[in-house]
Amino acid sequence: MTNSPPFHFIRLSYIQGYTGRSGMATVLVVDNDFEPYIPLKHELEREGHRVRFRPYEALMARPELGEHSDLIIIGSEISAPEHLALCLKLRGAAIGAPIIITAERYSEEEAVAALDGGADYYLTEPVCAKELLARIHALLRRHRPSSWETAHRVGSSSVHLGVI
Repeated sequence: MTNSPPFHFIRLSYIQGYTGRSGMATVLVVDNDFEPYIPLKHELEREGHRVRFRPYEALMARPELGEHSDLIIIGSEISAPEHLALCLKLRGAAIGAPIIITAERYSEEEAVAALDGGADYYLTEPVCAKELLARIHALLRRHRPSSWETAHRVGSSSVHLGVI
């Protein structure tokens, strides 16, 4: 593992062109070191989203902890075999949230395995903050977060209406 931070968040507050969303998404960050994600957390919270942190071991033991997440980021302090194992575990538990993996180094074999195992993006460090946010926004646009829906009870059934 390297001592340099995996993300370049120096200009994070100057990102132009994204004005936030109606509704709140929940982003789950899975890693063994959360400090590099604090600026990302602040930016996403500024946009109205919620960010939660969980260590790798907790999610491997209880994949249902990812259940109410609208997007999952698996960090670079986790090895490539652990990336794949966690993706497979989450997908096996029917967790359908998009998954972004950040890896310390690029390996075609590991990237293909992760994408085939359920990841939506495989990014290599250093990851530019602007690009990471753009990918998060793109995934959230394509996968409407469950927290953006309103459920209405009709008898014993629920009717889900999207954001109007």
